[in-house]
Amino acid sequence: MAATLFVHLSVLLAVMVAVFLDARAANERQRRSRAMEEKLIMEWASRVDFSRLEGFCRDAEFVEETAVLSPETTGFTLGKRSRARSPEEMQALRTEVAAMAARAGARGGRPLKEGDALLIPVMERDRIVESRFLRFRPEEVEFGALRTVYVVLILGAAASMAVTVLALRFWILQPLDEVAAGAARVGRGDFTAPVPVHEGARDEIAEVAAAFNGMMAELGAYRKDLEAQVGKSVGKARAAEQSLVTAQRLAAMGTLAAGIAHDINNPLGGMINAVRALRRDDLPPGKREEYLALVEEGLERVGQTVQKVLQFTPHRVAPQPFDLSAVAGRALDLARHRFEKAGIRAEAEMPEAGLPVFGDPWEIQQVVLNLLVNAADAVVEKGKGGGAVRVRGVAGPSEVRLLVEDDGVGMTEEQVARAFDLFYTTKEVGEGTGLGLSMVHSTIESHGGRVEIRSRKGEGTTVEVVLPAYR
Repeated sequence: MAATLFVHLSVLLAVMVAVFLDARAANERQRRSRAMEEKLIMEWASRVDFSRLEGFCRDAEFVEETAVLSPETTGFTLGKRSRARSPEEMQALRTEVAAMAARAGARGGRPLKEGDALLIPVMERDRIVESRFLRFRPEEVEFGALRTVYVVLILGAAASMAVTVLALRFWILQPLDEVAAGAARVGRGDFTAPVPVHEGARDEIAEVAAAFNGMMAELGAYRKDLEAQVGKSVGKARAAEQSLVTAQRLAAMGTLAAGIAHDINNPLGGMINAVRALRRDDLPPGKREEYLALVEEGLERVGQTVQKVLQFTPHRVAPQPFDLSAVAGRALDLARHRFEKAGIRAEAEMPEAGLPVFGDPWEIQQVVLNLLVNAADAVVEKGKGGGAVRVRGVAGPSEVRLLVEDDGVGMTEEQVARAFDLFYTTKEVGEGTGLGLSMVHSTIESHGGRVEIRSRKGEGTTVEVVLPAYR
């Protein structure tokens, strides 16, 4: 639109300049013609009688008025008149003509032109017998027609530009704006509103809008199909992930099965021996009481072990306030046999006030148990005798922290960066699933917390679980 307006204005300006130059040339020609006529009058007026001069001046539009003054300044005759004059104005004109006659006489009787006034002395025998006075009309540059042309040109250009702007707006700019708005909607993912195509339109923009609507319909169909396929794939991935997480949990419980069996088998063997001894009739009363106490103690130990296992039984998620330090203690009790079997020293340091948090205690127990198993595996992998795993709790004003520290094999920076990736493991093939820390990370994030890992190769690893404090 700006380019169109610029072209219109350029054409208008060119026409106006051409008209102005033509009018200026005409005025110049008129000025030269008048100058020549004035010169001819100046040379001719003194050679004819005044009546002929007066007849010429009466028909000449550029002569405004004439007068004749006698040498004695007693006779003054006004010829062609521009307007009626009062006696005072007549006297002023007479005085003006007499003054010019005196100045012309002082110049030897040559014609005298002062402004628009011309005085021509008539000489006979070297004396002035008559002074003829002519007053010319002031030169006017005729721009009246030029003004009319300019007005017509400006009005025509304005009308042309208005029609052009309206046409551009209706047939070009508005359809382009609609196409641009449609493109913006497609960019936002909205394929429901097609670009309007004006009825009966057959121009290129209408073809573009129709093609754009066809593209939008195809994209909408592709998007729906893609969303459906993505939904199916996400459903399958979630089902597979859930299966893998379940398998990992079962694997983790399997690693503790030997410890649980050991905790149950030891008191069970003692109870069997005690029951066999109780069958003897000759058993002294003191020994009988001792064996009965042994059976009772064994049953209590088995009951405690079963109670610990039941705490890890899957159940419906039920967020509630709980003490993180108590949950960590129960997980440590379950893993204690694994530590003892590997000769690993287990230490716990918790604040007396506990670590109050809000969430699902069973899921957090699974998290702590995973971290303890990983720590034990890292110490065993290092291959040195002994080793230690330490569990520490730190209470803060808005957060609580649970740190699981080991002096095991440790990890490199690259391994730490990938520690939470699904299926990534630093263990040998067949010994790790790569789901442990991934599950830990997912569970803690769902509780509004975070997991941080600090490790140095050959020196050990610290896994820090941070959860919002419950107040």
